[in-house]
Amino acid sequence: MKNWTIRWRIAASFAVILALMAVTAAAAYTRLVRIEQLTTGIERDILPGLHYSNQIVVDRMANYSLTEEYALQTDAAVKQQLQAAIMASRDYTKTLLAQFNATISSPEERTLFETFTSAQDLYVSAQDEVLKAGAEREKPGRGR
Repeated sequence: MKNWTIRWRIAASFAVILALMAVTAAAAYTRLVRIEQLTTGIERDILPGLHYSNQIVVDRMANYSLTEEYALQTDAAVKQQLQAAIMASRDYTKTLLAQFNATISSPEERTLFETFTSAQDLYVSAQDEVLKAGAEREKPGRGR
């Protein structure tokens, strides 16, 4: 390096700086590609799943409120309307669960979803008992 002219020393310095910039640019590019992949995953899977799960929670709360109102109601006509609303809510829940199922991407999520659907089935069977008891209470010949 002692025998190099100033021109070659400057050229070598610029070459080293350009090489370092190229390495830095390549590292930044690979990180940006990874960020884009994560963002796409969030947009495609996580956000729709979050949206559907929030809708399921709201629907479950509304369904529970309808069931509670049904159990406390004494008017037969209102009970019929509440029962129809409960059944419509069940259908909507099935639709939401099917939509949420499409967003599941990992085995852990699948296990949690199956656990939730099992609990949902238990809730529906308990709700059926409440509806049946309410219908029997309103039959003629039964005391209130």
